[in-house]
Amino acid sequence: MASLHKDSRGKTPYYIAAYTDQFGRRRKRSTKETNKAKAQDKLDGWVKGIEEAKRGRLSEGRAREIIAEIYESVSGRKLYRPTLKQYFDDWLAAAAHEADGAFTR
Repeated sequence: MASLHKDSRGKTPYYIAAYTDQFGRRRKRSTKETNKAKAQDKLDGWVKGIEEAKRGRLSEGRAREIIAEIYESVSGRKLYRPTLKQYFDDWLAAAAHEADGAFTR
């Protein structure tokens, strides 16, 4: 069972997540969050990924989905996940912008 804790010694302002990894080892990891709700969202995402890995269902695509869910719940914004066409259009626009700047010096 996973849980959140504050450092009793006061060495860090962040919540510490305690959970069991996919190999059955007990782990403690900083959530890097001072807000308990956001820390819990991160922990829930980690546990979801671990559970899927235990069942052999954690693909690269599913891992990306879980990360996107964690990011959205913590930041309130959607993770930018462009299509291949969007990625290359953005890259070409950035390259054209850099080229324009190079010739105006």
